[in-house]
Amino acid sequence: MNYTEITQSLQEAGYLRVEKDDRLLDILPTDTRRYGIELWEKWTNTTVQITRFHSPLNIKKTQLFSIPRQEIEQNLKNNIPIHLSKITPKIKGQEVFNSL
Repeated sequence: MNYTEITQSLQEAGYLRVEKDDRLLDILPTDTRRYGIELWEKWTNTTVQITRFHSPLNIKKTQLFSIPRQEIEQNLKNNIPIHLSKITPKIKGQEVFNSL
């Protein structure tokens, strides 16, 4: 999959790209859009699903994290960072797009 196919798949599955001014980046300080890293978010009633991929490497470095919505909201309220590198991804690589 190329970049366009990846972003189209994410959009079709209801994900929104986390933009530079998004409040979510305040609690994800190590996951900025530098170096080709992109974050996409999808909020449900109980969880926030965050897909992280490295655009030059495309699928190889894709990870899907599922974090309880209550935890995200609490961290946003108290400005407590979350480090995705310390969380085990729910799924990785091509499996992320197979699950959309």
